[in-house]
Amino acid sequence: DSYTMSRDFEIVDLGVGIAAVDEDGATLDGVVLGYYENIDDGDDDDVVVTEKKSNTTFEVVGGSTITFTADLFPGFLNDNEIVAGECVDETEQELVYEWTVDGVVQDSMTSEMIYAFPTDVGDVDVTVDIISSMCLEDRKVHNDVYGATLFDTSSKKANDTIQIKVVDSDITHNGIKGFFASTAHNAPEYLIFLLKMTLIVGLMLFVTSFTLGIGVRE
Repeated sequence: DSYTMSRDFEIVDLGVGIAAVDEDGATLDGVVLGYYENIDDGDDDDVVVTEKKSNTTFEVVGGSTITFTADLFPGFLNDNEIVAGECVDETEQELVYEWTVDGVVQDSMTSEMIYAFPTDVGDVDVTVDIISSMCLEDRKVHNDVYGATLFDTSSKKANDTIQIKVVDSDITHNGIKGFFASTAHNAPEYLIFLLKMTLIVGLMLFVTSFTLGIGVRE
């Protein structure tokens, strides 16, 4: 018997995604976009309601310090990192990072950025731009062995952006204000809509009743 073995060589596009963890090392959860039920199960007694969370929008409490990390694709790039400089080893990969927060370039030039958010409430965009360059000697090897052109192995760029919603701490909410703030923050959007409609209808009925009462007295 004879066997033939082969190995495919593929040049893939550079990719990057931003991961974020809080001061305790916990991964940030995306904001809740809504809820859905598994309607294919057919058993109404065991319906499981699942949250649908965003992959690009997250919430942090004002004043928090968050660590952002660039997760590269292909994954081996995360282990072979030479940052913004000459190729120390001709077989290594040179990676250049640029982090921006609302368009303002940050000091970090590595795969990690630590950012302390202000206490001001609002939306903040966090972006990382990556340039990956293969060292010249490595490019020559790819050309000689695999037939990859120098254009195929030229520098690649990728970027990713996530949105951070800076919110008030629950500690700052007191009494009735805190109740409504907590309800608005945690309740699904359709419940908030129903609450608003109920308040509007109630207000309309009160105004109508008050107006009719004045007319009867006159």
